[in-house]
Amino acid sequence: LEAAMMAKNIPPGMFRPFACMQWPAFRSKRWLHWVAQAERAIQPVTAPAIYAADQDAQACRRLQRCVRQHDLQDAITVHCRDFFAHGPPKVEGRLLSPGLVVLNPPYGRRLIPPKPTKTLYQRISMKLRQDFQGWRIALILPHNHLPGHLPFNPTTKAIIHGGLPLTLLTGRIETASRQ
Repeated sequence: LEAAMMAKNIPPGMFRPFACMQWPAFRSKRWLHWVAQAERAIQPVTAPAIYAADQDAQACRRLQRCVRQHDLQDAITVHCRDFFAHGPPKVEGRLLSPGLVVLNPPYGRRLIPPKPTKTLYQRISMKLRQDFQGWRIALILPHNHLPGHLPFNPTTKAIIHGGLPLTLLTGRIETASRQ
């Protein structure tokens, strides 16, 4: 959602109230003026910039509801499908030029058994190598579970999300001539 808001030039927090609105010195007319200025600066996008996919139908429904609630349908397209069953998104039958793939595969509490499998990471690597050459990648993994044989030279960053220690890998998926 945040990326779609950035694409449309929507300021952070545009859709929520702030605690300062309850302060005695809060000036609602000034606030409404700022909101009106921000609304005039919102820019529509000509084609969806974000293609979100998950194989969990409930997760897709929740995301689609949020997309509609915040009027981001022109920026986000939600697909309920398996990452391994499809390649890069197409617009009017044509493949998009390389963009950014963000993967957040199951880990921790979302995965039974809780340890990620080597097979899953091998499948992800093969899929990226096969269908996403030249694309940039951001891959979120459990901390210290770096898979081998990635189709890109990763830059790593330790992060915490939902109380879990994770690693964010970023890079560019190599083209066939560089593998």
